[in-house]
Parts: sequence; structure tokens; C-alpha cells
Amino acid sequence: MKLSIPAMRAFVASLASERSLHICVLSAFAFSEPIFAALSQQFVYLHDLGAGWLEVGFVLLVLTVLLPMAWILIDRLVMTVSKRYLRGYGQNLALAALFLLLWLSVIRPFMKVPFLELMAAVWIASVIVATSGAIVSLQLYLRSLWIRRWVTLATIGLVCFPLQFVILYGSIREPGVDSKDVIEHPVPVVMIVFDEFSGTTLMNRDLRIDEQNYPQFARLAKMSNWYRQASTVHVRTDVAIPAMLSGQFPSVKRPALASEFPGNLFQLIHGSRAFDMTVFGPVTRLCPDALRRRPLTPRRTTEKFASLIWTMSAVYSRLILPKDTPIEFPPISRLWFGMAERLETTQDCSFGLCRFDAFVMRDNQAKQFMKSLHETSKPAFRFLHLELPHVPWCFLPSGNRYEFDELNSFDPAGSWGEIGEDWGTDSGIIARNEHRYLQQVRYVDRYLGQILDRLQEINLLEHCLLIVTADHGVSFRPGHSRRIPDATTLPDLLSVPLFIKFPNQATGQVSDANVETVDILPTIAEALQITLPETVDGIAVTQTTRRPRKSLFLDKGMTILEPVIPRLAEAVERRVSIFGNDSLDHPPLQASTHPDWHGRSIDEFSIEDRPLRSLAIDPNTTWSYIGNSIPLKCLIAGTLEPQGLGASSADLVVVVNKIIRDTGSTYPKGGRTHGFEFLLPESLAQKSPLPIELYHVERLDPQ
Repeated sequence: MKLSIPAMRAFVASLASERSLHICVLSAFAFSEPIFAALSQQFVYLHDLGAGWLEVGFVLLVLTVLLPMAWILIDRLVMTVSKRYLRGYGQNLALAALFLLLWLSVIRPFMKVPFLELMAAVWIASVIVATSGAIVSLQLYLRSLWIRRWVTLATIGLVCFPLQFVILYGSIREPGVDSKDVIEHPVPVVMIVFDEFSGTTLMNRDLRIDEQNYPQFARLAKMSNWYRQASTVHVRTDVAIPAMLSGQFPSVKRPALASEFPGNLFQLIHGSRAFDMTVFGPVTRLCPDALRRRPLTPRRTTEKFASLIWTMSAVYSRLILPKDTPIEFPPISRLWFGMAERLETTQDCSFGLCRFDAFVMRDNQAKQFMKSLHETSKPAFRFLHLELPHVPWCFLPSGNRYEFDELNSFDPAGSWGEIGEDWGTDSGIIARNEHRYLQQVRYVDRYLGQILDRLQEINLLEHCLLIVTADHGVSFRPGHSRRIPDATTLPDLLSVPLFIKFPNQATGQVSDANVETVDILPTIAEALQITLPETVDGIAVTQTTRRPRKSLFLDKGMTILEPVIPRLAEAVERRVSIFGNDSLDHPPLQASTHPDWHGRSIDEFSIEDRPLRSLAIDPNTTWSYIGNSIPLKCLIAGTLEPQGLGASSADLVVVVNKIIRDTGSTYPKGGRTHGFEFLLPESLAQKSPLPIELYHVERLDPQ
């Protein structure tokens, strides 16, 4: 069909009409703004993708030109079909859809209601609110000239949103050249940074290292300076680690790229050419590219464009829809999370920059770092950032796994929230989570002992500068966040372990000085006699003059604290009162519903039915091999439908070989489903599987 010249002119005029302009505005607010905001927080993704101004221009073209034009054409098509075949009904369908997407985007951050999450009804509430808002907005738009003028005024967003993104991207510095300062005293340096590890965990009631449960940390404390009041400056890894390695407070959040932190520890060490360097850095990109053992393979431009389109689509669906929406979200590119597209789990990392995926086979990463500890012709510089004892919790103190970390969920049992960082009010299930965390801390302690033994074996322990710390803490308070600080959780999240053994130091000391993680870089610089090229906020720990206050930076602003960790003793007392100072092999009694039943035979009880059918992990299942490790079958976990089990929670009993080993309650998991978790002692995980049964407890009516 041919269009006449007048028809073509009319079509072009319609594209330039007020309605088309308003569709562009709605598209900007519904699509461009949330996607630009998400990309602005993920410049590391663009860095790993190898994106430059060409790819940024492609994103701008898609979001600011092609997408609005597509909506304008859809609107014209809908109007044409409506007028020709439906007598005008549905002619504003495109506008309604844009208003709906806009409302979904606006209300998404506010739909965090615990009871709705537990009922798996957040998506229903979101759809109802967004649909109602879209209907009202559409009617106001069609009937009110003032509203249409307001939308016209909002045209400024067409320029502001992409301009802000371009300014932020353009502010990223070009990669600099490593400084070539001469290091006067190049002693070996070994620095280990654990993750999500509260310093309060290691302490007993006397605020000393709990030597019974953490003997290797106690061993380290006897030969190093333990900074009991050490604190982080941020609770997010991608901010806390750059602050630690640059010695600068995160007053302005910057992407964790080497170009944004000139003069950081890695650049100083590499630029000196005086060290044999090995760096394990899974999260940040602060290490010079020259340290890579293998050069990156450049991606074709078409591959980058395809990755950007797919990633923006996958991310956008999660920006507007709650995670309980009963649809299968498209998978997000691994690069978005700072992980390699291809897993590298067996690479030899005895030298250079080694980048494992942060949460994949963490025990293998630990073993690879051990291989890097060997005799060298130059002084050794060894850096390890290991995502332990960070969730997922799947390691026993022996180092054996009872779950595959790469297959485990980041949402602990009984948690809620967008990324599972908010605890519910069930103190029992939270205590079980903390028990799993403490088991993983004991594995960290064991691994630390292996490092100390290895350093001693190669005659490095005595002469090296050894630093052991963590990026931030973790909290287990019912009704509070695991990671976001408030007045209650502050001591758990602020406190981090910090041990510094200076070269030739033989005896340990305990210091209560105000030390923060930004003080580590100037301490290393002082020990190596390096002149720092950049201004730092940190102060070497050897300096007697300390800052009068602690600083904790948050996503929105900062808070100034006293020079000591607030309520440190109270935080330690809380944990000790739950778990005691004895062995941590068993969950605390507080987590059990019938602790007096433990150890008794099931034959002592009245059994009215066979054990419950559930989706529990079957201890007789043959697991697939991953590497050389198979999880021990210690975790009995799964889901139950509450039919006949009570409306709120079910009282369960775990029986192993006819003996009651644990008791506890289920927790709401979403909708009508209840979850349960029981971690059995490792001693019960035999090679020949023992019969494990799950029973439901019912109180008989005495009448």
C-alpha cells in the first residue's frame, strides 16, 4: 500500500505532536531513568565488558531514541486499529502501559512488607497498586490540561537522565601509570582479608580471643598486635576494600577501579618492581592489568552490544517486578555481578593476578593461595581476599562442605528482603543461622592455622609483615538487618578482626586504640618506608596520635562515633549467652523446641504415622562431583506444606538411627510453604548413610 504525500506529512506531523512528546517523557521515566541509575552503580560491569564511549553511545541511542520511537509507533498502530476496527476503544492502551510501567518502577523500592513477602503476595500488591495508579494517572492525563502541561514540563528528563549518566561515566579517570617510588625496606608482606566477619565473634566474655573455639587466631594474637577496637568504614565490600587499599575514607562512592584509586596498595607494590606479587582479588579491579597472567581477549563490538541489550532487559525486569513474581526472570550476565563469564576453578595461581569467582569453590581458592606461598628470589607480596565466612554457610570446621557454595542460596533461612539481608523475628531459626556462621568461622580459623604453618615452613613467618583482617562485620539480631547498621546492630557490623605482625615481632600485644581499616595502607607504607603519592585519611597504627572519633560511611551520608566500638561487651555477651564458651558442634539450646529429648530413642514416643514426606535433602542421594569434594550429608533442609501441620509453624523432630538428634520449628518460606533446617554434627555424617527420619510433634489433648 502506497502512502500519498499528504498522508506521509500527516504521519510525520503526528510523530512531532504533543502526544508523541509525552510518550517520550513517559518512556524516559519508565525505562531510561531506572536503567541509567542501575548502570551508574555498575561501572565495573562496563569495565569488565570492555565497554567504551562507543558502547555508551549505543546505550544512549537505545534508551533515548530507539525505545521512545518504538513506543510512538506502537501508539500510532494501536490508535489506527482502535479507530478502524474497535470504534475507538483501547486507543490509549500504549499510554496505559507506560503509566503502568512507570508506577511499577516508582513503587518497587517501597514494596518491602514482611508479611506480604512471607505470603508471596508482594507481586500481587504491586500489580494492584500500579494498575490503580496507572488508571488514575491515565484518566487525569486525558481530562486535565494541567497534568498534560506538567508532563510537558517533565520533558527536561529527556536530557537530564542521559546527561547525568554521561557525566558520571566521563568522570571515571583514565588508567594511570604505576608510581616508581623506591621502597627502602622491601620486607615480605602477607595480607589476608576475610569477608562478612565481625571482630566480636572471636571474643569471650573477658573480651579476649576465645582460644577454645578459635585456637589459631589465639596463636596469631600471641605473636602480633591485636587491635580490639578495629572498625570498618563501610558495610559494603565494593566500598570497604577500596577504602582499605587506598587509605581514603569513602566520602564519595567511586567504582572499584584502579583508575579511581591512584596510588593504592597494589599500584605502589607493583610500581616498585621490588616484590614477587600474587593477588587474589575477586571483587575489586584495583590491581594493575600488567599483573595479569594472561591478557584479556577483546570482545567484538557486536558481542558487547548484545551483552548490553540482554543485561539491560534482564536487570529492568527486576527493577520493576518483585522477586516473588511467578514468572521466570531472564538470567543476568555474570559480568553484572563482577564474575567471569567462564568459571575458572582449577587454575594455578602461584603468581600474578588471580581472579576466581567470589563465591565459587571458596575452599579451592584457599588452597590455591596456599600454593602461592613459596620461596622467592624477591620479597614476596601475597594478598588474599576470601569470601569467608560470608554467606552461603556451607563449611564445617574440618573444612568439609555440607553444601555446594556455588549452588546455595544467598537468602538464609528465615530471612526476607530483596537480597535476604533482613532477619525475621524467629529467634530460633536466626540462632541456627548464626550457628552455621560460627561453624564457618571455625573453618576460617583452621585455614589461618594452615597459613601460619606454611609461612613457618618456608621461613617467612618471622620476617614478614603479616596482616589479617576483614572488610566488615555481620549481625544476627531478630527483627534487624544482617548488614545494614542501626543502633542495635552497630557493634556487630562495625567491629572487624585486625591482627598485624610486624617483621621479627615475637610477642603479642592487645591495643584498644582507635584503629580503622583505612589505617592499614599507611601502616604498610611506614613499614616498607614508602612515601605515599596520594593524600590519605588513614594513620599508621604505630602513631600514638589517633583520630578522636570513628567514621562509618553509609549509602546516604555518614555517622561519627566514639573512638571505641559502642556496646562491644554487650554484643559479645549476647552471643556467649546463646552459645556459651563450650564447643560449637551442636546448635544452641535456644534453637531447639525440646532439648530434653535429644539423645533419647524414638521408641519412647507414640508414633501415629510414618515420618513426614517432604522435600528434604535425601541423605542417600548420590551427589555429582564438583572438583574433588563432595558435601557431607549433615544438613537436613527442605520445605513442607502446612496442611495438617498447624497454621503458623510445625514442631519437628530429627531422628538419626532411631535416636533423636535435634528438634525445632519450621519457618514461613513464602505462600503456604514452610521451611526447615537442621545441621547435624559432622560425627554423624558417615560414609555409609544412616537412616534419617523427620517427625511432626502433636500435643495430645488430655481430655
